[in-house]
Amino acid sequence: MPIMSSSAARGSRVVGLVGAALLLVGLAACDPAGPTPSSSPSVTPVASPSASATPSPTPSPTPSQSQEEKDQEAAKRAIVALYAALDRVGMDPKVSLKELDKVAAGETLESYKGARQQWRAKGWRQVGPPTRVLNLKASGLVNEQGKSRITVTYCVDVTGVDVIDTRGKSQIGKDRPNKGSVITIVENINDVWLPIQERDGGSSCA
Repeated sequence: MPIMSSSAARGSRVVGLVGAALLLVGLAACDPAGPTPSSSPSVTPVASPSASATPSPTPSPTPSQSQEEKDQEAAKRAIVALYAALDRVGMDPKVSLKELDKVAAGETLESYKGARQQWRAKGWRQVGPPTRVLNLKASGLVNEQGKSRITVTYCVDVTGVDVIDTRGKSQIGKDRPNKGSVITIVENINDVWLPIQERDGGSSCA
């Protein structure tokens, strides 16, 4: 989901992550008190044989994640890390562009790093809220020529995100959509999952 300026190329997408969830659970109190029983004649209790304790049921073990599931979760975290880094270097020109070397590789790194270099040369910077990345879904684990790759599909929401020049003038086109689908290939490079390629998902997202 690119954030395109009036003169920026495809690599000028600004992405990041903002997410929060809050679960409130209300517990209704119940009154254990019931009606007071009427008095009755006392009786002599009769001893009864003690009953054996009923054993507690053994909890079922929680199924552990497979290695493929762990890899898919790592690939999704790699997407989150990339977009967070893009926000940092886009918002603060003092943050080194080398931060992107830690979170991307291949075409993805080349595209985003080149775009941010152009921004800084022109005095542009990102303002507004961080971009939201939603509904991340990882699929498959493909091994090609000794390279492990996972495809991650997700929704990018850039509502409120802007790019301004030194005079504070927006460089974003008025017809820019606020949401879009992105598909990214994430590769395991030296035991680190890094985004290496991405393309437009071809559809909007809710």
